[in-house]
Amino acid sequence: MVESDVQLPLIAEAAPLIVAAEPFVMFELSGAPIAWERAGTTIRFGHGRPYVHFYLTQDQEAYREQIAWAAKAAMRGREPTDRPVALLVHAFVPIPASWHWKNKQAARAGVMLPTSKPDHDNFLKVLCDALRGIVWIDDAGVVDGRCIKRYSDKPALRCEVREFVSPRDGAV
Repeated sequence: MVESDVQLPLIAEAAPLIVAAEPFVMFELSGAPIAWERAGTTIRFGHGRPYVHFYLTQDQEAYREQIAWAAKAAMRGREPTDRPVALLVHAFVPIPASWHWKNKQAARAGVMLPTSKPDHDNFLKVLCDALRGIVWIDDAGVVDGRCIKRYSDKPALRCEVREFVSPRDGAV
C-alpha cells in the first residue's frame, strides 16, 4: 500500500472542524521582529551540587513582554480560548540599508524574499510562548500555524488568531 493511500482516510476524519470567518484576536507590533532564540545555559550550584540553569537574554524577555502586552490590549479582558486555533504570522523584516537601490526596490516589490536567518518557525515559537495564558490556554491548541516573511520599510510582526469551530455550533 502506498503511504498517501493511508493518509486519505485521516483527512476525511479531520474534516468536521472549520476555521472561523472572524479573527479571534489580531494585533501588530511595530519594529524589527525578533525571533525565538535557544535559551542560554550556565552552571550553578545549589543544594550542594551543580545544575544547569537555562535563561533567556534580556532582549528576548523584553520582546516576549511586548508581545504579551499587545495581545492583552487586543484581547480587551476576554478569557483565553480553549478551542483549537489557526495562527497566521506576518514577519515584516527590515530591508538592509547597505543594499543597492535596485535590490531595495526588488525587496519592496516582493521580487526578493528574505531567505536569510532567522527561520520562519522561530517567529512562530516566540509568539506561541508569549501568548500562552493570554490568547490561548496552552500553545498545544495551535493546530494550524503559518508564518510569512517579507521585506518592508516598516518592519513589524503581525499576528492573527482564528478559532476552529464545529459546523454544529453554527458560529462561523
